[in-house]
Amino acid sequence: MGFFDVAKNVGKFVINDAIERAQNNQEEFERAYDIGTRATDEQLVKYFKTSSSFQKAAYARVLEERGYLEKNSEGQYQRTGKTLNK
Repeated sequence: MGFFDVAKNVGKFVINDAIERAQNNQEEFERAYDIGTRATDEQLVKYFKTSSSFQKAAYARVLEERGYLEKNSEGQYQRTGKTLNK
C-alpha cells in the first residue's frame, strides 16, 4: 500500500466519521425537539436552562415557536416580552 492509498483510506474514514457525527447530532436535535413540543411551558424553560448543545438549540426553537424567544438581527435568540403564566 502506497502513501496515497493510506491517505485515501484515512480521508474516507474522516469523512464517514463526520457524516456519522452529523447524523447523531441531527437525531439528538430531533429527539429534544419532540420532547420540547410535548412539554409544558414551565418544563420547556427548565429543559432549556439545563441543557446544552443540540438539545438547547431544539428547545430554543420550540420556545421561539411559542413566542418566548425571537432571533435578533445577528441571528441570536433573545427573550420576548412573553412570560410564563403562573
